[in-house]
Amino acid sequence: MPCTLSLILVPSLLSPRAPLPPLSRSRRHGMALAAEGSGQVEVQFHRASDLLCMGPSASARDVVNVLGRYSSYSEWERVGELKKIDALFDASGKFKEKRPAQQSSGEFTTKKKKGNGEWVQATPERRGFCLRNGLTQRYWHGRNVGLLPFTNRRLASSVGITAAELNATPLNPLALDIVFDGLSASKSGIIQRELHDARRASYTSEAEAFVPSALAADLSSGRTTVLRSFLIFPGSAVVLQGLLFYKLDGWTKTLEYLADSQLKLFGTTFF
Repeated sequence: MPCTLSLILVPSLLSPRAPLPPLSRSRRHGMALAAEGSGQVEVQFHRASDLLCMGPSASARDVVNVLGRYSSYSEWERVGELKKIDALFDASGKFKEKRPAQQSSGEFTTKKKKGNGEWVQATPERRGFCLRNGLTQRYWHGRNVGLLPFTNRRLASSVGITAAELNATPLNPLALDIVFDGLSASKSGIIQRELHDARRASYTSEAEAFVPSALAADLSSGRTTVLRSFLIFPGSAVVLQGLLFYKLDGWTKTLEYLADSQLKLFGTTFF
């Protein structure tokens, strides 16, 4: 079972990276462990927003394929379209020339857009805000990391594959989001640059091997953050109870309880 109820029901276990026995740690962090034919153990990671770890997952190799392409935000911020957008700003993050507001980044069109959506994350205005406040964005992490080569042989070896093989493997979009969930310890779209680099460094050992427990701990902390945000809104507790009811196969257990009660009271069941 990839997640346990301890994350939700016991406040003392909500602190990130609390010392736990190996089995509890893996469960708490949402790792699904399965023995492979090679005898190795494969670790699966889930989004921070996947509170019960029931949704799609990414393997350790998927995650390493992302991590092995950079060690700092500055590497993936120097490539692709973002490099062109940054040329619009001075050293303080202010526009060199005044531009129309709410401008799509696509081809620097002057056509304005209304509303909110993914396009807002790509605007020069959003980029300027991040530059002025020392932030880096999930959007550009997802767009630009795949433009970088995978060259870390030791990191690749730690998950049983070569750097050349990972370099030739397309990035898993889910893994990109999972990694940024860990870096931000939430599902946030922005993160402080210094925190990004510090957490990225913690995901590899001094020998440049992957440290899955470090990423898993940050994802666990992220689930706590997401859960708290859910509980702010009315009705979230009911939704959470419904998820737990489904996760624990509550309907079957309810029917079993009713049948047992009827058998004791009436000597038979009515369904």
